[in-house]
Amino acid sequence: EGVEGSEAGATVCVEFADADGKYVTGTYPAGATGTSDWTQVKTVSKRIPENVASGTVVCYLRSGMTGTAWWDDVEVRRHRDDPLTITLVSPNYRNEITDAGPDEVRILAVTDLLDYTQTNADIEFAWRITQESTKEPFASGTVEVTEKATEILLPGRNLDPGKYQIEVALKEKVTGDILSTKTCQITRIAEAPKHTVYIDAHNRLICDGEPFFPLGMYWGTPEARQLDIYADSAFNCLMPYNMLNEEQMDMIHARGLKTFYSVKDCYAFLEGHPESIKSEDDELPFIRQKVETFRDHPALLAWYLNDEAPLTYLDRLVSHREWVEELDPNHPTWSVLYQIDDIGGYISTCHAIGTDPYPVTTKPVAMAGEWTRKTVAAMQGARPVWMVPQVFNWAAYKKSEAEKAQHRQPTIEEVRSMSWQCLAEGANGLIYYSWFNLYFPDRNEALDFEAYWAEFKKVAQEIKDMTPALLSIEETPDITTTEADWLNWTVRQVGETTYLIAVNNTSEVHSTTFTLPGKATSVKEVGTDKTLSPKDGNILPLEFLPLGVWLCEIVGL
Repeated sequence: EGVEGSEAGATVCVEFADADGKYVTGTYPAGATGTSDWTQVKTVSKRIPENVASGTVVCYLRSGMTGTAWWDDVEVRRHRDDPLTITLVSPNYRNEITDAGPDEVRILAVTDLLDYTQTNADIEFAWRITQESTKEPFASGTVEVTEKATEILLPGRNLDPGKYQIEVALKEKVTGDILSTKTCQITRIAEAPKHTVYIDAHNRLICDGEPFFPLGMYWGTPEARQLDIYADSAFNCLMPYNMLNEEQMDMIHARGLKTFYSVKDCYAFLEGHPESIKSEDDELPFIRQKVETFRDHPALLAWYLNDEAPLTYLDRLVSHREWVEELDPNHPTWSVLYQIDDIGGYISTCHAIGTDPYPVTTKPVAMAGEWTRKTVAAMQGARPVWMVPQVFNWAAYKKSEAEKAQHRQPTIEEVRSMSWQCLAEGANGLIYYSWFNLYFPDRNEALDFEAYWAEFKKVAQEIKDMTPALLSIEETPDITTTEADWLNWTVRQVGETTYLIAVNNTSEVHSTTFTLPGKATSVKEVGTDKTLSPKDGNILPLEFLPLGVWLCEIVGL
């Protein structure tokens, strides 16, 4: 009753400590605010670490909250981890198969038998495809379990038009006992739909028929003067936190920009939800109104569904994706999480995903590449990854002067390194956080916006100039190097030209050599007149300055 404040609301937490009573880990779900009837609050802890000796459940309101709250029926349940995870890798967008493909349905199945007595030799995958309309099995079979992810290939393009359910069961060979079952749905469509914006089989965003690399920033409320400044740059889109009106959408379109539309707050009891959403029953009508209003607007790029909501919201997150997917067949959805270790659990909640590593100034800058690598790996090729690099000063979010003094604005060298780290590790887009932290003086009093913005625009322009390579799906030559923790790198091919992207993610000087598969006709640094001379024609040595980035253009391989 009357619970107010800027913190998490009336909630519970689970905390674990070691034998000395020292905190080890915990989980902290968002709670209920305002005035409401009984509301279920639940959380799922990670596997309890071995050094844990005790645990506590706390029903609480954080310091600074006001109001009254009651708790009832509090319980803790022990459970075994699910031994089966499946990922529908292909088709990768909206689970749709057309005459253009894919030829086969590709599922990756992973087993985790930590809480079970069986081994991989004792079990197998049993799969079945069922027509939704007739409920009759279309095809079935079994597949042996491999040590890592098991690839299950099923009929695709030869299916008759209609909807199908795929069931994958983890079955004990001898007894036939089912340890776990997972399902997913696919739709066979006779004619490929003409989406305005969609994600292709290579996880590229296609906008108005052309590959589009999302390069943007988070915003608050767009305003004409700010948009004029922003449009005079290489950025092609923006991600406003606030729900936009028709005039704001028109302003964005008039400047040749695209925008994400946020419906991230449309969850009852989630902090910041619209006042008209008083229960879960109010969520769909609110979302329907927004989607139907703006789904045909030429500025719309994608829908923003989730900003760091916990996995306890999983069912609702999936429902919101399904609602938007049905209401608007012409645009994808995107979600961003900080829950890097659980990121694979969100794969069913959106069409594109991102994580937001913000290391400056308390963590290594290499965090940007590390999080991208983990995110890309967790998606297993089934989703594009649009990362959110840091371009803000953490001091804006600290309360005391002592806390603020510990932080600073990332340098342009750090921003450039973090950006190319993300790209080298497979990011399909970059949406920086945030414009308002740069533009508004009260967010960063020490920042010279004009000077910083001028340098930041150069980073964006450099990325834009490389987008033909970043979006290329051509086969790449076999370039090799000695792997190192300090190095993020990748190779792209555009026609006869090979592009080598290599990044030093540390503040130390480093060097390495890349071995080319043949003698190159020419090697030069992109954007400069500097030419490089590989030793013996195919050994390319590179010296890296602190946080240095090499963009090499190689011809003749």
